[in-house]
Amino acid sequence: MPRSSSHRFASLLTVISCALLVIGSFLPFYITTFHGHVTSGASLAGSFSSGIQNPFINHTATIPTTPDDRAELIRFNIMILAISLAALSSLLLPPIAALTSLFSRRLVFPILGLIFASLGLPTFGLMSLAAYGLTGFGPYSGTDSVQYDFPVNTPGPGFWLAGGGFTLTFTCFIVLIVLSVKKAKER
Repeated sequence: MPRSSSHRFASLLTVISCALLVIGSFLPFYITTFHGHVTSGASLAGSFSSGIQNPFINHTATIPTTPDDRAELIRFNIMILAISLAALSSLLLPPIAALTSLFSRRLVFPILGLIFASLGLPTFGLMSLAAYGLTGFGPYSGTDSVQYDFPVNTPGPGFWLAGGGFTLTFTCFIVLIVLSVKKAKER
């Protein structure tokens, strides 16, 4: 396969993997079951966007009583805002970089896409740890004969699509960088 067609194929595969990532981010990331009944589910994008919402508008803010509490609350809110913005940029910017690398041969677009896709992997890992590691992970208790006395989180379709999308996007951007560097060396 010639280099130009392999570059286009890798770019097209990157666009498809970014589409998987974005679609998976809006599907339920985990599903919480309790005694065989589905009680709740949350999407990855919904969790990220809830960190950006202003807590004083939707009346969920706690008013600190001492200056130390105030500084700690401000630091915590800034940390949550930074993680949420990094996660949302990892959802929005790799598809843009993939589309531009489809129509352009510049090396900067796959590098930017790789940087922003690599920002998404730690946030995906933290969300996975929070959803499954800290609250309990188990099979869907409706089809299992064992009934748990605590809520159990099971992976939803968004977990698999977002995880596969991040992995494919990361890999495709690496392939695009390698193809671009090889083509630059041939000149």
